[in-house]
Amino acid sequence: MARRLRWLHGRGCGTRTPRGQNQPGPRRRAPRTLRLGVLLASTASLASLASGCANSNGLALAREACREVHSSISLYEKSTKEPVASVAAREQADALRELRIAVQPAAIAAGEAPQWSALETTLSEANRVPEKNLVHALRAQCRVADSSYPVLTPPSTTAAS
Repeated sequence: MARRLRWLHGRGCGTRTPRGQNQPGPRRRAPRTLRLGVLLASTASLASLASGCANSNGLALAREACREVHSSISLYEKSTKEPVASVAAREQADALRELRIAVQPAAIAAGEAPQWSALETTLSEANRVPEKNLVHALRAQCRVADSSYPVLTPPSTTAAS
């Protein structure tokens, strides 16, 4: 009988090893749920690592855009105090040029971290909306980007009492 079991075992018919023989059995695989759990955990950790890098890159790009915004706002404010109309017009054109330069890093920042999409949208309106109407929003958005805790909070929907 033992001879027959050895013969069948060698053929892979799924019979068991006779008692007393210490032959290694078939290799046991980890349960499917365990393998799936390990795969999901490793994927999640890699995704969070990648998103952290993207958010950091988005912040750097938003700050780069805000440097141009600050330059534009100072040029615009200087132009409003200029008594000579031709000089004021030239300074306003320079201010608009600075805003246009800021659009590209702001758009890339919005692609990296969606919290900067408001900055990108406001800057993209500079071609259609006068800068005097954008200054307040740009200052607020760049104040967040320049802060040590750059998280945009949505405006309050409750009325102040």
